[in-house]
Amino acid sequence: PSEEEVLKDAWLCESTLWCHWTHVGTAEAVTPCKVVVISADRFVENVQAHGQIKILAAEYGRQYHRRIISARPPYASWPSDLR
Repeated sequence: PSEEEVLKDAWLCESTLWCHWTHVGTAEAVTPCKVVVISADRFVENVQAHGQIKILAAEYGRQYHRRIISARPPYASWPSDLR
């Protein structure tokens, strides 16, 4: 098993908002931290309720997904819950 430090103010598992995602491994806090849980369904409802935000979020999601599916060796590292 490998370990990777998650730095302060970093996102963990953002991919779940933009594509179908399967988590592999575990995350463990070694110091006190705060976790924010976002309901994907509520996120979508709120984004869709605001026209300009919906347009920006849709484009961001398309670009994020494009980068995820193209990330593979030897051109890039495999995607992870941290990147």
